[in-house]
Amino acid sequence: MEALTIDFDKYANMSRKQLINALDDAEKKERKIKETYEQNLSMTLQLKAFLKSKIKESLNEPKYYNAKETPIFKELNREIENDPETAKLAEQARLENEKEMQEYQNGNSN
Repeated sequence: MEALTIDFDKYANMSRKQLINALDDAEKKERKIKETYEQNLSMTLQLKAFLKSKIKESLNEPKYYNAKETPIFKELNREIENDPETAKLAEQARLENEKEMQEYQNGNSN
């Protein structure tokens, strides 16, 4: 923010009417500054509250997920349960995966 400088000499020789008008202008300026300050303060307080809630939310999230608890896994399970063909393909893939893992563990991998 820039500093406000006031030339008091400018007001020294003013008439009463000019002084009253200058006072009125100063009061209007004061109200505008207060209004702007309150709006900025309100927005800053809202931002702080939002950031705090996001930080708190992130602290409550688990650091690690069990693969079976992920949304994509749950969605795939629902699809498998609702479609016999998909269930058959998923079972074939699971069996092939188990076979490959068993071969790898036994040292028979290709």
